[in-house]
Amino acid sequence: MRQISFLNRKFNVEISSDADESVIREIFEDREYLNLEPYLKTAKNSIIDIGAHKGFFVLYARSLNPTVPIYTFEPEEKNFQELKANLMRNGIQNVFSKNSAVSVKEGSVDLYISSDSHNHSLVMAGANKKKVNATTLEKILNKIGQCDVVKMDCEGSEFDIFANLPDTVFAKIPVFFIEYHEYTENMRSSDLKTKLEKNGYKVKVCPSRHNPGMGYMIAHSKKVS
Repeated sequence: MRQISFLNRKFNVEISSDADESVIREIFEDREYLNLEPYLKTAKNSIIDIGAHKGFFVLYARSLNPTVPIYTFEPEEKNFQELKANLMRNGIQNVFSKNSAVSVKEGSVDLYISSDSHNHSLVMAGANKKKVNATTLEKILNKIGQCDVVKMDCEGSEFDIFANLPDTVFAKIPVFFIEYHEYTENMRSSDLKTKLEKNGYKVKVCPSRHNPGMGYMIAHSKKVS
């Protein structure tokens, strides 16, 4: 068990792998989401966390905003159970968690299982796979209505999701934070940037210092200051 101190909060979390250590360091020490913090603090409608892993981002977001509803989606069963345990252990409320992938279609999809708990993927084929349930971002928004921030860390699925996302959905999402993973030559962060800009977003791209094919982009509607 590890205690994490962040701002005025202390959280107790179970660390079961080096992958957990890496994610915690990125979020709480390296402050990977620093550019997103102003939007998390002022969110009133909801935050959507796609690829929620074990809930570490939720703890971070809840430190910044104690009341906004948060909707999490994590397809891998073990991660999902640890996510729920971390939230319960720390008394985190108003979080609605679903053991589901977010994809381009609803139903059953293949999840390829990585040896690292934060690298499971719908698009990077591997020897080990299992069927998981999937929903779509459009369906999520039809259910919950307006959303303030969508955070995506879904190991390559971001390209298919955006390629198939109806333009009408963008009106419901003022801010995106997208971790991109250019695993193949058809996965280009420039395509994500172009689609976002065409839909009225100002986009900042931050490539990884360690891998030029990875990084994140933060996009906010030009209607949002």
